[in-house]
Amino acid sequence: EAMSDAAVIAAKMPIGIRLAKEGLNTVEWMDLKNGYRFEQTRTAVLQLTEDAAEAKRAFVEKRPAVFKGR
Repeated sequence: EAMSDAAVIAAKMPIGIRLAKEGLNTVEWMDLKNGYRFEQTRTAVLQLTEDAAEAKRAFVEKRPAVFKGR
């Protein structure tokens, strides 16, 4: 089961996974308000990546996304 879960995560946007992991480790030590702001900023930055654009195109075209880590 762990390998199956790992395969699902590995198929996701690499930069998104990295930012999520870093974010979880960072917000643990923040108060709620600052943690929320931190995550909002990360989400906004992530939306500007090439991989985010590819994810949207792939969804509309009903195909698997091909991520480049950018």
